[in-house]
Amino acid sequence: QAILVLFSRAYSDAYRSFIGHSAIMECVQYIDAHFREDIHLNELLSHYHFSVSGFYRAFREVTGKSYQQYVTQKRMEYASFLLRSTKLSLQSIADQCGYADYSAFYRAFRKHVGLNPAKYPRDQAFQTHSP
Repeated sequence: QAILVLFSRAYSDAYRSFIGHSAIMECVQYIDAHFREDIHLNELLSHYHFSVSGFYRAFREVTGKSYQQYVTQKRMEYASFLLRSTKLSLQSIADQCGYADYSAFYRAFRKHVGLNPAKYPRDQAFQTHSP
């Protein structure tokens, strides 16, 4: 009977882990599709029935990054793409990457990329030239 109890607990833990992993992967897919918007973590937590600490722990286990690191990485990759491939203003790029506040975008970009966004190499074809 003790073996059945141990097996039942192990199965239950494995099942919860599988369900948690699936829920985190759905959260990752949602973030990937909506990182340019203001993502409300509380909506994800309530939709997938996670506690804050449980979500953060499971998210790091599945992705290898914290929730904030993951969102910031997605936004900075997109910002770098926009800087290289468009002539949008830095404020427009910040807006399109989910930052309503340019100074927050600036700090995040500088920390993540290591450069001031204004000094990031832009494609010559997209730079505006003064006569």
